[in-house]
Amino acid sequence: MEAVLAELGERYECEVEADSTELDLEDKGLTELPAVVCQLPAVEELFLDKNALAALPEAIGEMAALRELNARQNVLTGLPASIGRLKNLEGLLVDRNRLQELPDLSGCEALAGVNVNANQASLSANPKPDHVPDPNPDPDPNPNPNPNPNPNPNQLTGLPDGLCRCAMMEGIFADENQVRVGVRVRVRVRARVNQA
Repeated sequence: MEAVLAELGERYECEVEADSTELDLEDKGLTELPAVVCQLPAVEELFLDKNALAALPEAIGEMAALRELNARQNVLTGLPASIGRLKNLEGLLVDRNRLQELPDLSGCEALAGVNVNANQASLSANPKPDHVPDPNPDPDPNPNPNPNPNPNPNQLTGLPDGLCRCAMMEGIFADENQVRVGVRVRVRVRARVNQA
């Protein structure tokens, strides 16, 4: 393991030890997350922003100590369901990606904030009645093929109900989108979204 960690540190010019609590892989040109990262049991803060990640591995759900996951400004089209098992996760920062949906996050008992600003599609495959999509959304007249960073407004039409069951939730940041917030969301969290 030490040789693998040394190679990881050398390749990405960062300090990596088996007992590291912070791992900064920001702006390293990653197209996939090295498997060894998910085997680091002490990592509490993982910075993956400003890369070219299209997916995160299911094994990320094994990072039991993880408190903050920053995967901003990548090209993520989805998140693995295993993220919902991260009981210590407090912050999920996945803005400026290509997310199409969020997994059930109700198992993230410590989750206090989620940032999904500037994604490109619906984050709710099955919107509930209190999450009614706009039947006539305005098309984007200037689509930007460059996803990093993504200046296009969100096209969110709903958020997973599981977010409302996160007891520690303080904020959901989903600016510039088409989410219509239901009463349950407004009562349980301070959600900063457009009110239609």
